[in-house]
Amino acid sequence: MQGWLVIAGTLSAVLAAKGILNRRKRNPRGLPLPPGPKGLPLVGNAFQNAHDQPWEAYDTLCKEYGDILYLNLMGQDVIVLGSSRRAFDLLESRAKNYSDRPSGIALIELTKTAWNFSLMSYGAELRLHRRAFHDYLGKPAAVAQFHPIMYEETNSFLRKLKDSPDDFSRHIQTLFGNIIMRTTYGIDDKKKTAEFIQEAETLVRGVVDAKRPGRYLVNSFPFLKYIPAWFPGARFQRHFQKLAELSGKVHTKPFDVAKETHSTKSSDSSLTSMAAAFIEHFPEAGTDPASLSEAETLARNVCGMAYIAGVDTTAASARCLFYTLATYPEMQRKAQEELDAVVGSGRLPLISDRPQLPYVHALVKELSRWYTAVPLGVVHTSTEDDEYDGYFIPKGTFFMPNTWRLHTSRAIMHDPEVFDRPFEFRPERFLDENGKVDPGVIDADYAAFGFGRRICPGRGFSNDALFLMTACILSTFIVEEPKDDTGRPIPIDFKLENGTLAKLRPFKCDITMRPERASLVH
Repeated sequence: MQGWLVIAGTLSAVLAAKGILNRRKRNPRGLPLPPGPKGLPLVGNAFQNAHDQPWEAYDTLCKEYGDILYLNLMGQDVIVLGSSRRAFDLLESRAKNYSDRPSGIALIELTKTAWNFSLMSYGAELRLHRRAFHDYLGKPAAVAQFHPIMYEETNSFLRKLKDSPDDFSRHIQTLFGNIIMRTTYGIDDKKKTAEFIQEAETLVRGVVDAKRPGRYLVNSFPFLKYIPAWFPGARFQRHFQKLAELSGKVHTKPFDVAKETHSTKSSDSSLTSMAAAFIEHFPEAGTDPASLSEAETLARNVCGMAYIAGVDTTAASARCLFYTLATYPEMQRKAQEELDAVVGSGRLPLISDRPQLPYVHALVKELSRWYTAVPLGVVHTSTEDDEYDGYFIPKGTFFMPNTWRLHTSRAIMHDPEVFDRPFEFRPERFLDENGKVDPGVIDADYAAFGFGRRICPGRGFSNDALFLMTACILSTFIVEEPKDDTGRPIPIDFKLENGTLAKLRPFKCDITMRPERASLVH
């Protein structure tokens, strides 16, 4: 592998020299790049990117160099956006130029994930996919038709939580896995669901890892894709071959099940999934085969995206909810008092109760602000050279909005210029003086679901599912810190797993039924 590094380094130096000459022509005013640490010869700042939790490393650098940070990773221009102002200035206000995606070899070609429209370049094909997703799972009316699935699966979750509260993390994963599989494909086979979700989780982690700038040399030097898998130092080829196999399974297996189910259902059956809705609108038999193929490809792509988009992130937020409920008991009691006053003790909350539950609604918003499972989001790319705040922004630069903030760090959703006392978990920050949800407060969706023209079109569905679970837990259970042998609470450590997703490490908490609420969970 060292030989390949030498070759890659030499090419990097040549390309860098060529790039400097080219950039002088593109930047006639001689504007500087944004500030950042000085890199090493050949590799630039690659070693400053080699962290298990890169969002914290970037945040530390932003403290030193400012909230717009430039890095060079093996010849690739990268800018980290460390404040809400920078993110909105570029990714929102100038979205036309900052809505593209990297075209990395490892990320798309070798993993065979071109069907994933979150990775598509900005253009007509992406707009077609986003429009279809919005029609089937983005519009409020489209989401509402799947609320009954959310209710059924949430009730099942509550029963499992009652029977085995120590397994709450596994129950959370099952809850959102079942909701996603039933909504997307109409699959209610728990064994198949567990298998499909496991495959999707593995694929998502692999793709998120592959997209990290500087993570794989093949993204900077595409000729490396021709190295055979058996060649010394080509372990990345074997890794991507496995991901490509997974990608094929995720893209085809669940949809094939949905097609088979649809072909055998009675003609008067109602639509039960996104896949069924797509299939109902396929061109009729005997029409142009190309049209049918295009329609099915679009359906597979959109359903596949819905399937993988919510695999890990919503479940990770739900696990963090248990941490916050246990850690902030007064907040939990206040939310329960609101629920008791509005819903009472004779039924479980509904999504339609949300307008009358502003504090619970604000609690879910604060959860999205305070914690995000994907701290660096999905990389944006600039399509043209630009000038911003006295800096030159090269075409093809990768942009990473750092939405994370922990303890003493500075990042977008914990920016003290935007949120007062940002380290504290305070649902009240989203409420006005009358106790209603304040529409003037910046929405946490911008951190949890992306920016500008690439914001996640399925955020309404995710928010509904998370709100329902939160309200139902608060109505039926009390979540507390675990206790020692003397009955004293044991504080829960906020620790993250190493990896590309900021998932909480396993923790324990005490979960007990609220008095006289057992009859709601049956």
